[in-house]
Amino acid sequence: MKIEKNPVFVKALSDAGGTQASLEALFATHPAQESVFMASDGLAFFCEGAAGSHSQRLACTDFIEVSRGENLFGEAGEKALTGGVATENTLAEAFATAETERTPFQNSLITKATQSIKGDKN
Repeated sequence: MKIEKNPVFVKALSDAGGTQASLEALFATHPAQESVFMASDGLAFFCEGAAGSHSQRLACTDFIEVSRGENLFGEAGEKALTGGVATENTLAEAFATAETERTPFQNSLITKATQSIKGDKN
């Protein structure tokens, strides 16, 4: 059963390193796919049943359907993770925030940016 994005799911997905960029990359490599089912650990599935089965083994058993072009966290989720409105400078703000005060979303952005610079696979 698909669920709406909720704060517990959004936090679990963010903590797992799920990012909008990784979702967009997935859609870019699968141009015929119009939506995916995302588990709270960041794994994406093309089949709802597979996402539901996988999710049952996770602490947060929720999963969502995300359509091409949709915001992974939703506007409300991004605001909750960033502590305010997400802006064009979200990554710069994450780096400028003291490490002890960063949100999970900011930590995820920094991790992905660092991996990208090093050439690691995202």
